[in-house]
Amino acid sequence: MEDTHNSTLSDQNEMLRDALERRIPRFFRAAAGSARGRTGREDTEKFAEDLMTLQECSQIVGERLEMQAISYALFYEGDSAFGYRFDPNSHPSRPELVGTMVNRRLPMREMLAAMNEFLNE
Repeated sequence: MEDTHNSTLSDQNEMLRDALERRIPRFFRAAAGSARGRTGREDTEKFAEDLMTLQECSQIVGERLEMQAISYALFYEGDSAFGYRFDPNSHPSRPELVGTMVNRRLPMREMLAAMNEFLNE
């Protein structure tokens, strides 16, 4: 009998390993205080942690600029890039967002295009 929990962990680890080796974006969804991704719990937790920090910074910037809301934000740390954007198809009172992390300095235009593609899948 196959242990599906271990095979799922193995599949997730393989997905993460592949994404890191190929330096391609890993995508996540977040809503109502939880995040989910395909590359394993640790990677998803890292995304959630970065998301909270970036959302707080976005809120401060938005308030200072007297903006109503921030629809997306990106940041670069060393050779890595991280970003999120709100899903325009989600319900306004229960907004969802998508995010990406990649272990290279992906240009902003490419990050936003990748998140848009992910949204449209």
